[in-house]
Amino acid sequence: MKRFNSFYLTHKIKKLNFLYSRTRADYGLMKDWSREVDPHIPNHSNPQQLRLLLGVNRSGTTWMGEVLSRTSSPIRYFMEGLQYIKPLLQFTPVDDRLSISYHPELNLSHPLTKAYKAFLATNKGLDALNLTSCTHRNDLDYHYCLTKQVHSILATDGLLKVLNTKAILLVRDPVYVVDSLLSRDHLKSYSLTNEWKYIQDEDFLNEFHPTRKKELLKTFKALNGIFPNRYTIILRKVFTVALINEMLVQLAEKYRSLCLLVRYEKLLENPEEIFESCAKHFGLNWDEQIVSFLEKTTRNKNDNSTRMPIFRDQKAQHNRPFKFITDQETKKIRAFLTNLDLYKYK
Repeated sequence: MKRFNSFYLTHKIKKLNFLYSRTRADYGLMKDWSREVDPHIPNHSNPQQLRLLLGVNRSGTTWMGEVLSRTSSPIRYFMEGLQYIKPLLQFTPVDDRLSISYHPELNLSHPLTKAYKAFLATNKGLDALNLTSCTHRNDLDYHYCLTKQVHSILATDGLLKVLNTKAILLVRDPVYVVDSLLSRDHLKSYSLTNEWKYIQDEDFLNEFHPTRKKELLKTFKALNGIFPNRYTIILRKVFTVALINEMLVQLAEKYRSLCLLVRYEKLLENPEEIFESCAKHFGLNWDEQIVSFLEKTTRNKNDNSTRMPIFRDQKAQHNRPFKFITDQETKKIRAFLTNLDLYKYK
């Protein structure tokens, strides 16, 4: 008979509490939240007016959103509206409250679906929902509503299915993503902590990695059994981003008529051509107004005075020296990902 020690029991109890809390937060219908939000979502709102800019944190979503929002087309533009909307959304009780597990299906009554539809609310509704604070543009008689999001990314499959609207999915070398993230937030960053747990779910692995599931589960078990020191924390986050990127690549193929996949490294090499294709994908005017702003974001000296610097020499970001992750750690991480056929960046 297996002997249970206090550490094993504590670990199991914590895991059960996490799963129970997650289920309550995600599937408990959040009835009070819905009651407060529903009156502000117009019955005639059309989700196909939404234009989604999605990717993990530090993958180029801010740059993409800020440039495209300079179009002469009449639009709305929201920056990270999910974290501003009130009453607050909560899918996970710890760390990032907007973290959500993989969802192959979402219905119109799901809080995440309703939150996206809330971006189409009247101006009075935006005020009531606290969304004016993240509204970067709000033209009268707007044609499209752009929203840039780095949260709740694992629900992208279900979101695309239920909203049936255009999206740009951004992916970036996961080592650079985590280096950029940790050089800003350091090791205590809670970003990707919940996603690390969610990518180990059966549904996620069955959908996106069916042939490698056994190997990945073995890898997860090994990494979960190691005390989280500096290298392990970095590796878990990089591994998480690599698997999310692979999900986005597959979803772009699955929803070809809706999605445009953009690789950050390619964007750096040829920004004008790729930004123009992104504007076309979203049905936005590509004109001097947007080209002029794009130039300002690619030819300036680096500006690291804010948490979201976009006015800098963007091309210099390609293969730049790492700021947080050491060369030795980089080599080990890249070898780890290559061994799992998850490193496809140059």
